[in-house]
Amino acid sequence: MRCSMLRERCGRFTSHSTPSFRFSRPTLSRGEAYEFLKLGCHLERADVIARILDVQYPSASMYLAESREETVGLTALVKSCGAFEAFRKAENPVLRAERVLEFLLLDEACPRSVLFCLNACLGSLSAIAGSSDRAERAIGRLASELSFLDTSSLSGEGARGLLHRVLGAIADASSEIENTYFTTRVIVAGAYAQAQQQQ
Repeated sequence: MRCSMLRERCGRFTSHSTPSFRFSRPTLSRGEAYEFLKLGCHLERADVIARILDVQYPSASMYLAESREETVGLTALVKSCGAFEAFRKAENPVLRAERVLEFLLLDEACPRSVLFCLNACLGSLSAIAGSSDRAERAIGRLASELSFLDTSSLSGEGARGLLHRVLGAIADASSEIENTYFTTRVIVAGAYAQAQQQQ
């Protein structure tokens, strides 16, 4: 009962929020509000892709090379990230676990890759007035690490460690953005009234 109710609510949220931004994007004025929407969209996408890879990649890398299971598993992984068409256009038709991980993390042209999303976040942060240097540094540090990453380190436990660093850096950047722009202060009613009387 609870599971179906949760699934229904999540479905309602995603069916109302994501399409409304996607369809209203061409009509929104290009100011700070738009940049905040882009920032949130790309930061969330980078986080979700990294989480999917963190959960799915270890089992996907265990498949026998060129087996049917490998093809099916990696196809499902790329499709779950929404990058199947882009992967097929950019890569050869043979799926390999290392190439899938490299593509979903490091491709600068695919809007579903972590690096693309981080670069978009940096662009949005630089367009927002009073932007947080700490958030820019956290995202910039991660983006530069991914940009200059030696792809040979993506095998075995190196991939697992990298994915954990990526998730940690995204969480840090998200916290910095929240603290800079969305933290509110609690005003105690008695103290506020007393301050008003003293003026």
